[in-house]
Amino acid sequence: MDPKQRTPGKMDNDETMRSAIAAEAGRLEEAAVYSAQGQFEAAKRWRMAHWLLGLCTSIASASAGVLAFASGGLQIVAGCLALLGAASGGVHTTLSPDRRSARAAESANGYIALRDDARRLRAIKALRDDCDALRSELSELGVRVAEINQRAAPIPRSAYLRARRNIQEGGQAFGKSSRGQVTAEL
Repeated sequence: MDPKQRTPGKMDNDETMRSAIAAEAGRLEEAAVYSAQGQFEAAKRWRMAHWLLGLCTSIASASAGVLAFASGGLQIVAGCLALLGAASGGVHTTLSPDRRSARAAESANGYIALRDDARRLRAIKALRDDCDALRSELSELGVRVAEINQRAAPIPRSAYLRARRNIQEGGQAFGKSSRGQVTAEL
């Protein structure tokens, strides 16, 4: 609509709508920040589990192999280490921490993209775009949130607490660089 054709009442309604859309985009942005950080924390935990289980399996299996040829009753120790290696290998295969870590990181990256789009909608587009276009884009963001939430695995409480602490300590803060460019500190 041409700005010259707007009536005062229409302009007030548009400004109210723009404010409401910007506020909702801000809520989506904040939720995406927490969800992304939580998923990154969960990915770290799963990556650590992957490495620890793999290391345990390797060390136990190698030690069992060496001790199997030793004398002096070390065969019992070798058998125990072989069982430990088999157990940790079974846990590793069952849990698939490498896949869980990749899935959490993928979800986190989806939330980061959503956060950026919500921020642009709130900070830039809500100031100039047509209200119908803004409503449409906000609706699209809502669909994306639902899709990411559906694919994302729930995070452990400890990952949520670490994410919250990291955010509160400024781990997801945005500011201006010395050149005036907006930078993110992750």
